[in-house]
Amino acid sequence: MSIIPVWRSPDGTLAAAQPGALHLWLIDTDMPLSAGLGCLSSDERERAGKMLAQTAAQRFCAARIGLRRIISGYLGVDAASIRFSYGKHGKPGLAYPSARLQFNLSHSGRLALLALTDTDEIGVDIEPLDSRPALMAIAGKLFGEETQKSLEMLEASQRTQCFFQLWTLREARAKCIGNSVFSQPDMRISALNFTPEAGWVAAVAMTRTIPEPSTWCSYRLAPLV
Repeated sequence: MSIIPVWRSPDGTLAAAQPGALHLWLIDTDMPLSAGLGCLSSDERERAGKMLAQTAAQRFCAARIGLRRIISGYLGVDAASIRFSYGKHGKPGLAYPSARLQFNLSHSGRLALLALTDTDEIGVDIEPLDSRPALMAIAGKLFGEETQKSLEMLEASQRTQCFFQLWTLREARAKCIGNSVFSQPDMRISALNFTPEAGWVAAVAMTRTIPEPSTWCSYRLAPLV
């Protein structure tokens, strides 16, 4: 993957995405939470409270605070006033305020990735390049026996990278239209891998052609102070 976004801090008020533009945000989910917890909804707090691991709950909250902060910046509303609706497999959409903004959020470990556009359905996924148990079994189930055999022929680190390239493409396509990753992927959906940071892989998918990477607007969310 040769696509490596340059993450920058936004200058001043966020401008709404131009028609067809793609905006990406990288969020550090280990950032301090205290200043942002008040914007979370009761259901978000409840979801976090049900998580057994404190780190997972903290990172979930950080991702949701980041999502609310970013959307509030684009739409000019208070972060706590934003309400979400959810599809069959949990894909969030805007219930309030009414806007054309389309978005999708993925979080894994210490990073979260948010993608936004103006009109088209969008999906995103991010994963660390960690070797995990049963990758090849998962590959056989999701990608087929031929792909599994091809992956098994690779050196370990390359195998892990190729697996997560395939996984994130599949996940992003599924999330784009609100499906499960285990559903049959719709290959008509445009999807593209990129490297958000060294040691990580991500993918974005859109229901139309993805804009050229040189036109992407990529930002890193600053911690609240």
